[in-house]
Amino acid sequence: MPAGFGDIRSTLSGFLRLRLGKNSPFAQIPLKQCCGSVKQELAQKFIACFTESYVKTPTPIMSYHRNKTCIEECLKCAAICNHTVFACLQEEDVNRYKKCIQLCSEAATMCYAAAQMMCLGSSTARQVWGLCSEVCTACAEECAKHTDSVHCMECAEICKICDECMSI
Repeated sequence: MPAGFGDIRSTLSGFLRLRLGKNSPFAQIPLKQCCGSVKQELAQKFIACFTESYVKTPTPIMSYHRNKTCIEECLKCAAICNHTVFACLQEEDVNRYKKCIQLCSEAATMCYAAAQMMCLGSSTARQVWGLCSEVCTACAEECAKHTDSVHCMECAEICKICDECMSI
Protein backbone atom coordinates (compact mmCIF):
# COMPACT_ATOMS: atom_id res chain seq x y z
CA MET A 1 0.00 0.00 0.00
CA PRO A 2 1.50 3.38 -0.99
CA ALA A 3 2.66 5.69 1.76
CA GLY A 4 0.05 8.26 2.76
CA PHE A 5 -2.94 5.96 2.40
CA GLY A 6 -2.93 5.02 6.08
CA ASP A 7 -5.56 2.53 7.13
CA ILE A 8 -7.79 2.78 4.09
CA ARG A 9 -10.29 0.29 5.51
CA SER A 10 -11.14 2.38 8.54
CA THR A 11 -11.18 5.54 6.41
CA LEU A 12 -13.46 3.83 3.91
CA SER A 13 -15.71 2.49 6.66
CA GLY A 14 -16.00 5.99 8.12
CA PHE A 15 -16.81 7.42 4.70
CA LEU A 16 -19.52 4.83 4.13
CA ARG A 17 -21.09 5.39 7.56
CA LEU A 18 -21.24 9.12 6.81
CA ARG A 19 -22.69 8.54 3.36
CA LEU A 20 -25.17 5.80 4.38
CA GLY A 21 -25.78 6.68 8.01
CA LYS A 22 -24.51 4.86 11.10
CA ASN A 23 -27.62 2.71 11.44
CA SER A 24 -27.86 1.71 7.80
CA PRO A 25 -27.66 -2.07 7.39
CA PHE A 26 -25.19 -1.52 4.53
CA ALA A 27 -22.81 0.42 6.78
CA GLN A 28 -22.58 -2.54 9.16
CA ILE A 29 -21.51 -5.08 6.50
CA PRO A 30 -17.78 -5.86 6.74
CA LEU A 31 -15.93 -4.59 3.68
CA LYS A 32 -14.82 -8.10 2.74
CA GLN A 33 -18.45 -9.16 2.29
CA CYS A 34 -19.66 -6.25 0.15
CA CYS A 35 -19.95 -7.50 -3.41
CA GLY A 36 -22.40 -6.08 -5.93
CA SER A 37 -24.00 -3.79 -3.36
CA VAL A 38 -24.40 -0.03 -3.07
CA LYS A 39 -21.63 -0.17 -0.51
CA GLN A 40 -19.13 -1.50 -3.05
CA GLU A 41 -20.08 1.20 -5.56
CA LEU A 42 -19.57 3.89 -2.93
CA ALA A 43 -16.29 2.27 -1.92
CA GLN A 44 -15.04 2.44 -5.52
CA LYS A 45 -16.04 6.11 -5.78
CA PHE A 46 -14.27 6.87 -2.52
CA ILE A 47 -11.08 5.11 -3.59
CA ALA A 48 -11.14 6.94 -6.94
CA CYS A 49 -11.50 10.32 -5.19
CA PHE A 50 -8.95 9.44 -2.53
CA THR A 51 -6.29 8.30 -4.99
CA GLU A 52 -6.83 11.03 -7.61
CA SER A 53 -4.31 13.35 -6.01
CA TYR A 54 -1.70 10.57 -5.87
CA VAL A 55 -2.14 9.75 -9.56
CA LYS A 56 -1.57 13.41 -10.47
CA THR A 57 1.56 13.68 -8.29
CA PRO A 58 4.67 13.81 -10.51
CA THR A 59 6.99 10.84 -10.40
CA PRO A 60 9.92 11.50 -8.06
CA ILE A 61 13.11 12.42 -9.88
CA MET A 62 15.30 10.38 -7.57
CA SER A 63 14.54 7.44 -5.33
CA TYR A 64 16.28 5.17 -2.87
CA HIS A 65 16.58 2.09 -5.08
CA ARG A 66 17.84 3.98 -8.09
CA ASN A 67 20.44 5.87 -6.02
CA LYS A 68 21.24 3.32 -3.33
CA THR A 69 25.00 3.36 -3.99
CA CYS A 70 25.26 7.15 -3.81
CA ILE A 71 23.07 7.30 -0.72
CA GLU A 72 25.33 4.78 1.00
CA GLU A 73 28.44 6.70 -0.09
CA CYS A 74 26.95 9.98 1.19
CA LEU A 75 26.24 8.42 4.58
CA LYS A 76 29.71 6.87 4.70
CA CYS A 77 31.25 10.23 3.78
CA ALA A 78 29.25 11.99 6.51
CA ALA A 79 30.49 9.47 9.08
CA ILE A 80 34.13 9.89 8.01
CA CYS A 81 33.77 13.69 8.00
CA ASN A 82 32.36 13.61 11.52
CA HIS A 83 35.20 11.35 12.62
CA THR A 84 37.69 13.76 11.04
CA VAL A 85 36.18 16.70 12.94
CA PHE A 86 36.59 14.76 16.19
CA ALA A 87 40.14 13.68 15.33
CA CYS A 88 41.18 17.21 14.29
CA LEU A 89 39.88 18.58 17.57
CA GLN A 90 42.21 16.14 19.37
CA GLU A 91 45.30 17.48 17.56
CA GLU A 92 47.81 19.59 19.50
CA ASP A 93 47.63 22.50 17.03
CA VAL A 94 43.86 22.75 16.56
CA ASN A 95 44.18 26.13 14.82
CA ARG A 96 46.06 24.43 12.00
CA TYR A 97 42.93 22.33 11.35
CA LYS A 98 40.39 25.15 11.76
CA LYS A 99 39.36 25.31 8.08
CA CYS A 100 39.42 21.53 7.83
CA ILE A 101 37.08 21.20 10.81
CA GLN A 102 34.67 23.75 9.31
CA LEU A 103 34.61 22.12 5.87
CA CYS A 104 34.28 18.60 7.30
CA SER A 105 31.29 19.75 9.36
CA GLU A 106 29.69 21.34 6.30
CA ALA A 107 30.40 18.27 4.16
CA ALA A 108 28.84 15.93 6.74
CA THR A 109 25.75 18.14 6.92
CA MET A 110 25.40 18.26 3.13
CA CYS A 111 25.97 14.51 2.79
CA TYR A 112 23.20 13.77 5.27
CA ALA A 113 20.90 16.22 3.48
CA ALA A 114 21.68 14.80 0.04
CA ALA A 115 21.12 11.22 1.20
CA GLN A 116 17.83 12.15 2.82
CA MET A 117 16.58 14.06 -0.23
CA MET A 118 17.48 11.13 -2.51
CA CYS A 119 15.67 8.70 -0.19
CA LEU A 120 12.60 10.93 -0.23
CA GLY A 121 12.64 11.12 -4.02
CA SER A 122 12.59 14.90 -3.76
CA SER A 123 12.38 16.95 -6.95
CA THR A 124 15.15 19.16 -5.52
CA ALA A 125 17.46 16.26 -4.67
CA ARG A 126 19.67 16.90 -7.67
CA GLN A 127 20.33 20.51 -6.59
CA VAL A 128 21.16 19.41 -3.04
CA TRP A 129 23.33 16.66 -4.46
CA GLY A 130 25.21 19.19 -6.62
CA LEU A 131 25.82 21.48 -3.64
CA CYS A 132 26.96 18.47 -1.63
CA SER A 133 29.47 17.68 -4.35
CA GLU A 134 30.84 21.25 -4.26
CA VAL A 135 31.22 21.23 -0.47
CA CYS A 136 32.82 17.77 -0.50
CA THR A 137 35.28 18.86 -3.21
CA ALA A 138 36.32 21.85 -1.07
CA CYS A 139 36.63 19.56 1.96
CA ALA A 140 38.74 17.06 0.00
CA GLU A 141 41.07 19.82 -1.18
CA GLU A 142 41.53 21.17 2.34
CA CYS A 143 42.01 17.75 3.93
CA ALA A 144 44.54 16.77 1.27
CA LYS A 145 46.79 19.60 2.51
CA HIS A 146 47.28 17.70 5.79
CA THR A 147 49.39 14.86 4.41
CA ASP A 148 50.76 14.03 7.86
CA SER A 149 47.26 13.30 9.18
CA VAL A 150 45.79 9.85 8.47
CA HIS A 151 42.22 10.95 9.27
CA CYS A 152 42.43 13.95 6.92
CA MET A 153 43.79 11.81 4.09
CA GLU A 154 40.97 9.30 4.63
CA CYS A 155 38.44 12.15 4.55
CA ALA A 156 39.96 13.62 1.39
CA GLU A 157 39.64 10.24 -0.32
CA ILE A 158 35.98 9.66 0.63
CA CYS A 159 34.95 13.22 -0.26
CA LYS A 160 36.18 12.68 -3.83
CA ILE A 161 33.51 10.00 -4.26
CA CYS A 162 30.75 12.64 -4.37
CA ASP A 163 31.96 13.75 -7.80
CA GLU A 164 32.01 10.13 -8.95
CA CYS A 165 28.41 9.68 -7.78
CA MET A 166 27.34 12.74 -9.75
CA SER A 167 28.38 10.98 -12.97
CA ILE A 168 26.38 7.79 -12.26
